[in-house]
Amino acid sequence: MFDFFKKLAGQTAVYGLSTIIGRLLNYLLVPFYTRIFLPEEYGVVTELYSYVAFLLILLTYGLETGYFRHTSKVKDENVLYSSLLFLLFVSSTLFILLVSFFRYEIAGLIHYSHHSDYILYLALIVALDAFLALPFAKLRFQNKALRFAVIKLANIGLNIGLNLFFYLVLPYLDSDAYGWLLKIFPVTHDVRYVFVSNLAASLLTLVLLLPEIFQFRFRLDFRLMKTVFRYSFPLLLVGLTGMTIDSLDKILLKYLVTIPAGVKDATAYAMAQVGIYGANFKLAVFMSLFIQAFRFAAEPLFFSHSEHKDAKKLYAEVMKYFVIFGLFIFLGITLYLDVVKYFIDEKYFAGLTVVPWLLYAKLFFGMVFNLSIWYKLTDKTIYGLYISLSGATVSIVLNVFLIPKYGYNGSAVAAFCAYLTMILVSYFFSRKFYKIPYAIGEIVIYFLVAEGIYLIFSYFNFITLPFVWSSILFVAFMGFVVWKEKLWQVIRRHFF
Repeated sequence: MFDFFKKLAGQTAVYGLSTIIGRLLNYLLVPFYTRIFLPEEYGVVTELYSYVAFLLILLTYGLETGYFRHTSKVKDENVLYSSLLFLLFVSSTLFILLVSFFRYEIAGLIHYSHHSDYILYLALIVALDAFLALPFAKLRFQNKALRFAVIKLANIGLNIGLNLFFYLVLPYLDSDAYGWLLKIFPVTHDVRYVFVSNLAASLLTLVLLLPEIFQFRFRLDFRLMKTVFRYSFPLLLVGLTGMTIDSLDKILLKYLVTIPAGVKDATAYAMAQVGIYGANFKLAVFMSLFIQAFRFAAEPLFFSHSEHKDAKKLYAEVMKYFVIFGLFIFLGITLYLDVVKYFIDEKYFAGLTVVPWLLYAKLFFGMVFNLSIWYKLTDKTIYGLYISLSGATVSIVLNVFLIPKYGYNGSAVAAFCAYLTMILVSYFFSRKFYKIPYAIGEIVIYFLVAEGIYLIFSYFNFITLPFVWSSILFVAFMGFVVWKEKLWQVIRRHFF
């Protein structure tokens, strides 16, 4: 079991290092954006990327997990890979053609009639990223974490570089010397170049993944496609309903937020609320990075160890330590929020109240992913849909009722409740079909201790030496974990 955890930790570290470095670099655009864009302008970025999140789920339709699940069931993995890659190519191409043809109608429908170009940029980004999801999955299957990391970092590096160029360098270029360039890329202060930079980065990723794409062979197995699609389709619905919880709130805010009396520009106010919420949403960055890195590493390992005699015990232990590490991140951000908040500009500080709720929501999402192994291994992926629908229903209902009264704070509470609902529903079904001996009592204790520490810090509102008190409370939780898990004995046994 120790070897499994060592491998999982190692893979998570490799994916995590690239993910953390890459996403941190990418997240550096958040303080950049929040300082050059007004909240209502940043609200445009927040809203449109919420649509992108939905579309990416739709166009990949769960094929990554389907690919991992069936690699051990087929004689020739490359036939599986080629068949699924062909499927993604066809759907992505059709998507680009349809959006290109109807881009003006789509822009009008979501109130961007004067920016149909945004719609086209985002369609190209979504189609490329969806198509490239499978080559990235192949790298994960082949344990080529380093190549995976390099390509991801190259994508992010170009995206950041172009953003800096378009918004910091371009406005100061000499028109005589660089007139040709300014004709191609006219100076503008709107968010257009946010999407242009992203599209260029996706095109670079396409080029870098050509070796994996050229592993495609015209040995297509349409029966296999049907089998994988039948397995993955519920996961598509799971992803869409899950994304409802993660992104729909940013879309609904624009339409449901209450406009205070005396506000002259209601649209600008609504988009500012979206922008403030979106910026503070990014403060949960470290929790998001941890969960993403864990998912990259854990999913193939979970499947490869499914026949192990102690598999269920492994999954239970992974869940417990996942929660412990996630609570460290929760306390690390909330206890030091007075520092972390400067990641965004002061004009967005009004939304800091949502951060603890969103951190818990993200952690709950990670727990839902851990729990999902039961229906993936038993091929009962339809239950993943039932679980996600329960969360999506809670999210929609609470957003509709809470946003008019509490604004984006209502959205944060809705996300918290939705993921908690999914945990409870998934755990209930798992007890029937694939019983995993999760340490529920210990997990609840860790949550209570972490929440108690956070409440103590919040209640006393330490004015004198606040960072000293933050550190004392953080170390206290660390000490509790070491004592409870007898970690010193484990460390001494395996490393000394």
